[in-house]
Amino acid sequence: MTDFAPSAQTPLQTASAATAAVRRLGRFEFLDGSEVTPADPTLAALKAGHYYSSQGPVIHEVSLSGSELSVVSSPVDTIVVVCGHSRTVGRIGRAITQSRQGEFLGHVVNISDVDPSVRGYQYGGGQNMHSDSCDIIGLMCLRAARSGGASRIVSAVAIHDELARLRPDLLRLHYWGFTYRRNELDARLGSGVIVPPVPIATFARRDGELSCYLGTNYALRAAEAGDSVLSAAQREAIEIVQQIATSPEFYLDMQIGEGDIQFLNNRLIFHGRTAYEDHQDVALRRHMLRLWLCIDQWPALPANQRPHSDEDHRLWLRQRRAFMEFPSRFFADLARRRSA
Repeated sequence: MTDFAPSAQTPLQTASAATAAVRRLGRFEFLDGSEVTPADPTLAALKAGHYYSSQGPVIHEVSLSGSELSVVSSPVDTIVVVCGHSRTVGRIGRAITQSRQGEFLGHVVNISDVDPSVRGYQYGGGQNMHSDSCDIIGLMCLRAARSGGASRIVSAVAIHDELARLRPDLLRLHYWGFTYRRNELDARLGSGVIVPPVPIATFARRDGELSCYLGTNYALRAAEAGDSVLSAAQREAIEIVQQIATSPEFYLDMQIGEGDIQFLNNRLIFHGRTAYEDHQDVALRRHMLRLWLCIDQWPALPANQRPHSDEDHRLWLRQRRAFMEFPSRFFADLARRRSA
């Protein structure tokens, strides 16, 4: 099955016209890989990133009436309906929304020149070490940067222990936590809470188990907005975690190539990104798909390690749009925002 943008012209139209194996249904084209030759222009369009393909049956009709879904297709053994997370993802955890946009798959690509209000994952350049608001984070590379852009990971437990050895006084501040200020639009379209009512702790223990959450850029935002006053010791505590995390003896850089997938335990691993050189054309820029998973069988994170609440994740669903995770739809929406 291939997803394509209606506004795309030459590559897709040429490929579709020249390939008898392509069958169209609405916004989708269905490609029988056994009928495609190496010289087929469809393959060139796929490699150029104009649309994405997977083998599958020929779909004749799809209709939805109330809660009943009807699919008319060529013979198949099983039909899996994807509603927020796939069957495979369901074996790992439950997908949750990631921002006010209500997406289950986030587009990690620099679009800050189109929309300056986006969160850090849609800005370019390197990122310092941090956590995301989930149990497991998954990243899949759709398009690599021109150069650089490695995924940098570090054991949060190792940082905790090194901080305990070097500066136990600063470690205590990370257990006490910091006042955070969330993205205003995320708050307004979610629970309405911009500043969480309790300080957010980098490290916490429950029943002897250590859990970690690092989002101290939110603490710096709170100080800049006047929500809090960071003492010299608190600023030093924030800085030393980044210093340890970016020491070569602690971090590991992973080159995630196109098609590669990375899963991380977000409770015990901090992650970041090295600087990179990107393309001017937004459609050619470094592009990752990000997945946030909640493991319901794990003990819930303490409230002082959850800047985004369950209510946020639920209310963000109101902004969700059909097919928004598809790259073609994402870039079509982006083009509309650019021209608005």
